[in-house]
Amino acid sequence: MLILVMFSPSFRSDTDLILSYKKIDGNNVSTYFQNNGTFNRNFENGNAGFEWPANSGMFLRYSSNLVIGAVIGNDTVISAEGDFKPGYIDNNGNPQGIDDPAYRVYKIVNGDTTGSDYVQWPGSQGAYVRNTGKPFLIGEQTLFSSCTDGYSNTFPMKAQVLETDWVFDLNGPQGYTVFSEFRIINRSSNVWNNFLRRNIY
Repeated sequence: MLILVMFSPSFRSDTDLILSYKKIDGNNVSTYFQNNGTFNRNFENGNAGFEWPANSGMFLRYSSNLVIGAVIGNDTVISAEGDFKPGYIDNNGNPQGIDDPAYRVYKIVNGDTTGSDYVQWPGSQGAYVRNTGKPFLIGEQTLFSSCTDGYSNTFPMKAQVLETDWVFDLNGPQGYTVFSEFRIINRSSNVWNNFLRRNIY
């Protein structure tokens, strides 16, 4: 059995690559999310990014990243740090959006309905919207981004990852929690068997 593992530095230089990040800091946690499946790293200075409690100068995480894998045919394929780039897989199986600023990290905040991310909220990319078509704010702050491993130079799974992150500004455990959802869609013509998803801390 051939195992294909694809690791590379998260700040690898890519022609026309547009990376963006946003901080989520709506409760007692402060941390960062980037549009390439990497989070909990301070993308401003490269240091640890998951600060808890917020504004304390104490950090619980240096950096985290999404890892997915599956058996495709007779091969075990893994996509990990460095394989995900902003964008999506089109209906022909081709990656798109790596150089499109529309595939950035979006952040909406309770009470702000005039900010650019609220006005440009990407429902067409898969971000949650209300029945009215307005952005669906979960809790105090909500982030959204879309990325894919389709640009990998080796054997991409052609996954599209729709990531939503949110926080509640509440008393108790929810006030010390960041929630993340990864909707992972198989945009290839291959069947994924024994699929797995992990967040590596």
